[in-house]
Amino acid sequence: VALAMACEVAKGLTIDEIKNLTTEDLEKNFEFPERRKNYPQSAIEALHKAIKDHETGQGVPPEKRITKAFALATLAERGDLAGVNLSSVMLEKEDLSSVDFSGANLHNAFLQTSNFSSANFSGANLRGAFLNGSNLENANFRGADLRWAKLTGAKIDGADFTDAIYDIGTRVDPKNIAIFDVMKKEGKDVYLQKEESAI
Repeated sequence: VALAMACEVAKGLTIDEIKNLTTEDLEKNFEFPERRKNYPQSAIEALHKAIKDHETGQGVPPEKRITKAFALATLAERGDLAGVNLSSVMLEKEDLSSVDFSGANLHNAFLQTSNFSSANFSGANLRGAFLNGSNLENANFRGADLRWAKLTGAKIDGADFTDAIYDIGTRVDPKNIAIFDVMKKEGKDVYLQKEESAI
């Protein structure tokens, strides 16, 4: 999650500019609850490590990176992306309406400003995913993991969030907070309550 957040801030910057990013730069772009105040530092450290890995040839080898080209080729071949590992993929400004992503791994994926109307994300892992500004109208998110996912600016009319998981890091526009009524909250407070009820 930390690296995904830092990457969002780093978009459009040169390598040298990225190297000079500070925790203050991240705090301007994201809200951090008191108990998550270490996240900006972790994000900057993760980003700097990624730059170092890139410059030294370490990190995830190119053949193991999940690319937009891989995702679109898989979709063309299979007709769906159900159960596919698309972790950290960048699928921005794409028309993926009515595509089946059920059970897919979209952890830390960048999915901003895309058309996902009537798409099926049921049971998908969208933890830490960026869906800002996307069209999610009539999409199915039943049972999806939306912890730390960002849905601000997204169109969600008619979308089904029943039993989807959220936490303190899940972000939606104030006008859309009613979706939390049908979702399941996970997090430290919930775990504490579970432990207490078991005593």
